[in-house]
Amino acid sequence: MLEIKELSKSYSGVRVLDCVSLSFEQKGIYGIIGGRGSGKTTLARLICGCEDASSGEVLLDGKAVSRKARELKKKVRFVPTSLTIDNMMTSVEYLDFVGQTMGVEANKRYRQIKEALELCGLEECQGRPFGALTKAQRTRLSLAASLIGNPDVIVLDTPLGGVGGAELGEVLSMLGRIKTVILVSNKPTEVRELCASVAVLHGGKIAVSGTVEDIERRLNAEQQMFITVRGDKEKVFEAVSAVENVVNVTLDKVTSNNVCTYAVEYTNDDNIKDKIFASLSAIGAPMLSVRQVKLTFEDVFYSLSSNNKDERGDGQK
Repeated sequence: MLEIKELSKSYSGVRVLDCVSLSFEQKGIYGIIGGRGSGKTTLARLICGCEDASSGEVLLDGKAVSRKARELKKKVRFVPTSLTIDNMMTSVEYLDFVGQTMGVEANKRYRQIKEALELCGLEECQGRPFGALTKAQRTRLSLAASLIGNPDVIVLDTPLGGVGGAELGEVLSMLGRIKTVILVSNKPTEVRELCASVAVLHGGKIAVSGTVEDIERRLNAEQQMFITVRGDKEKVFEAVSAVENVVNVTLDKVTSNNVCTYAVEYTNDDNIKDKIFASLSAIGAPMLSVRQVKLTFEDVFYSLSSNNKDERGDGQK
């Protein structure tokens, strides 16, 4: 199990992460999502032991992951957004180099390279120089390199950037059945499709976490609709406010001929429209239109991201 306990990180007095706590079970795909300035890349680097935290800790099976824990760091692998190597180096040569760097024995290295190439769909281009690979193939090679040494945890930084989800999603789904895969992303649709659960970062803190379905359920515990009604404003206010599960009613827009639009907040109720319609009919005020507002996981992400400041210190000093 991978555990993050009250993790904080500051650069030059600027706090980038603030007491972040998360846990990841063995096997499965988990999302960490945030916009620029959220702290997600810093969190990914701390998880992999590329940097040390200002306070708090990252634990893998109860042991602290840090820059000095060299052997333990081999169990947590970081896959960068893009891979840059010598254009003349082939896929096999690069994976062999990674294996040697990781200290993998020659016979095991050969087997792991073969399995990684097959898993990532690179068999046909294994002898092709890096400079001749497509962007998708380079992304696959970066993922294949992370498998050498048989790590327990793989952390991917915006892995599908520029690569279609269908091209890599199947590989990631298969990996999630045998390893802990942490997807660091700025694309909510990508996370929705692939991740069992997700943590949304904002300003270095966890704004919300859980499955996408649970997050949306919590967001919509109180919902909103806009109704356009013809009738006396005071009577409409009273009639709508008296409906069961209506929390608040406010005037949104006034047009003409006693026609107004009202914002109605209410707790989750599948029959709320029928109840409001019946209450308005009782006072002779026809409901001309209704529009329900339901928040999605994507709405939360874009709302938070639009308020993020530049990510000072996120991987940079």
